[in-house]
Amino acid sequence: MRKLATFFATICFLLSLSLSSQRSIIPGFIIHNSGDTTYGFLKKQSGRAASNRCLFYGDKKGEATEYSPSQLKGYRYGDGKFYVSKTVASEQDTFQIFMEYLIKGVNSIYFSSDSRGEHYYIEKAGTRLVELSEELSIYKDNTAKPIKFRGKLRAIMADCDSIAPAIEKAELSHISLIKLSKAYHDYVCPNEECVIYERKNNKIQLQQNLIFGIMANKYSFANSIVSDYSPCIQIGYGIDISNFLVSSEHFGLSIKALLEIDHSYTLKAKKSDGYFHHVVYEGIKHKMYYESDIGTTQQLDVNLDVVSLKVPVTLNYFLPTETANWYFGLGITDKFILSQNSDFKHVEFANRYGKSINTILAGVIFNLGVSYKLSARHKQFFNLTYEYLMDPKAMFTYLRLYDYQFGIQTGISL
Repeated sequence: MRKLATFFATICFLLSLSLSSQRSIIPGFIIHNSGDTTYGFLKKQSGRAASNRCLFYGDKKGEATEYSPSQLKGYRYGDGKFYVSKTVASEQDTFQIFMEYLIKGVNSIYFSSDSRGEHYYIEKAGTRLVELSEELSIYKDNTAKPIKFRGKLRAIMADCDSIAPAIEKAELSHISLIKLSKAYHDYVCPNEECVIYERKNNKIQLQQNLIFGIMANKYSFANSIVSDYSPCIQIGYGIDISNFLVSSEHFGLSIKALLEIDHSYTLKAKKSDGYFHHVVYEGIKHKMYYESDIGTTQQLDVNLDVVSLKVPVTLNYFLPTETANWYFGLGITDKFILSQNSDFKHVEFANRYGKSINTILAGVIFNLGVSYKLSARHKQFFNLTYEYLMDPKAMFTYLRLYDYQFGIQTGISL
């Protein structure tokens, strides 16, 4: 109990650390409804945040001025992303939002996202805004495919027969719709250039991190001898890979290499198969059993002194806000046992596998976290994790070791 109290006190201390960071602002400009342009700095936003409002700074140290879509014609970041105010009509209401301007031409393409998902729009010169996004159609083979948008494209681009094959291959994505709109523009207006506002930050990016973690770890030997949750520490290195999916900036891949050290545990015999289980610790033999009996041990304090290398790989989904980048993820994890206390021996496991804790454990990991920008190149993050591992060699036997772990990791990018 004292170990868990210490563990949670440490977590509370880490969470109470200041999460303040420098504002993630970059050069840009805003276009007023009057047509005037004001240069300064813009709060870096994406997704719904970028669609709902613009935060403009006259200088880096000043306070932000907030603009709604009704107060501006648009705004543009220094990296090339351009947002314009557009009016959208729904069945219930008519409202204004900022849309990302993908390409300006005879047919202009826009993009926005909200709680309902991602939306693509097309606007032909002199006509109204038309949404291309749609609910997916389910076919007999149980596949879901968007197809109605191609009919809209055929109607809008009906004055150009040469574009028809490209329409049939079009997809609801930035790259595909920009390519299609540019091809149409070149066909019908060859003497005038269209303007592509491509996202310049869509190359694969690697971010290196130093990581420190405090975890609570629990071992279960065939569900018959089970330890308490005991604190352990992690230190290691990680790589975050972003923009590896061209179609979405929201997904990222995280790969870590963590050195983990855990020491003392309290082992308890549990009512499971009704058999005695034997443990040798520091040369003394113990017959573990869940009920008190002559010559039996119900509880035993041990030092397992496990040193391991853990390699978790997670696929994360990011939900950026104005001040932070929240994420959750799911993945696989491997735990390689580098050393363990030779004075501890679970007799049945050692006789079967040659050691009490086998060399490799594998399982799944779930994480929930948040990161904050410290500067243009550096960030700080906090990450809550839960892991469930087992010995893959013992998957189909009753002599199976389980490893449960949860805790918090913090780190800083290099």
